[in-house]
Amino acid sequence: MPFLGCLDKDKHQAASYYDISEVEEETGNTSLFELYRQYPANSFEIPIYYRAIHCESPSEVQGGHRARLFPPPAFDSVVLRTLQNHVRRHAQFGNRTPTPFISVTDDLLRALSIAFRSYTDKEDVAILLVDPWKLAAGNYLRCNGLCSKIGLGCKDVYNTEILIWGEIPLDSIICRWGRLPIMNSGLLDVLPSLRHLSPDADLSSLRDGLRGDTDSFSPAKVATTLVNLGMDPSSFQIKQVFLFLLGAVEGYRVEKFLEGIELEIESLFPLKIQEFDQAAHQLSLTLGRKELISYYRNDYASISEEFCPFEDNESKRRWRKEWSLLIHHDFCPDYESWWVRREERDLSDLEAELIANHNGTGLKKWLMKK
Repeated sequence: MPFLGCLDKDKHQAASYYDISEVEEETGNTSLFELYRQYPANSFEIPIYYRAIHCESPSEVQGGHRARLFPPPAFDSVVLRTLQNHVRRHAQFGNRTPTPFISVTDDLLRALSIAFRSYTDKEDVAILLVDPWKLAAGNYLRCNGLCSKIGLGCKDVYNTEILIWGEIPLDSIICRWGRLPIMNSGLLDVLPSLRHLSPDADLSSLRDGLRGDTDSFSPAKVATTLVNLGMDPSSFQIKQVFLFLLGAVEGYRVEKFLEGIELEIESLFPLKIQEFDQAAHQLSLTLGRKELISYYRNDYASISEEFCPFEDNESKRRWRKEWSLLIHHDFCPDYESWWVRREERDLSDLEAELIANHNGTGLKKWLMKK
């Protein structure tokens, strides 16, 4: 259902909808769109975590995923040696001893390499895209950061690995990319190097191969592909995935410079990013029109009957026209309004993260006491 906060319940009438350009014209303010363009939000501020899984991976419960040792031990019962042993066991390839950790990575190419190379003979292979800010506060840490704090030392191989304590709840999973859906989504058309990964190839082979995919890498096709895989075209997350792939195709080690890479990529490839954004907007309009039709079929009559304060037919007609215009722009905004909404959604998420005291809870709290 669309946002109803625009309805002035005290005056019993719907406030007129104003798009970005109308607000600017009326207030005389600097373009909000241009202001955000000058100081854009960083889509990597919320780094997506990726986890490649298969039929033998730790248990899936109600759509979420749990560590092999679940529930994890209570923190008041954990001692340093126990935690060290859990980390050591978890790091061993093929380890079958349950630990309370789940490994994820912020390197999309690493997850793709595992799904298409390491798990080539496995069934039900998929990549989970995880929103870390919806994980239990304080219960996810970089592997090398944790190892350093508990005296195990750091290794380069763990640079992009994050350890999650306990579980990945369902509401933190942005979407699930099955290997077969990936192959049918169009991703292999824009990244043909994925077709040629052999089981004995390493991750560097994929990175090198992607640099040869520049001719096939169409930003508009990438947008369509990612929506086919279940991503929201109006989200910052889909933009982050696109920028990661664009950077990789152009030869950047994106995973090494997540927080600072976006401005550089945007400065070098503005037309490609604009093409992606315009395609994502068009895809959002396609989805919005479907939602708009559903709204008119299922909700419009009851809502207009409930909120329209007028009795005479002429006033009702004007009110319904005004309300319909507001609803239309809510579901199908113009490009600039859509772009600004995406920026503001990211800022809201960032504010929520800053309010949360992650260091004062969970595993991070336990580490602070040691």
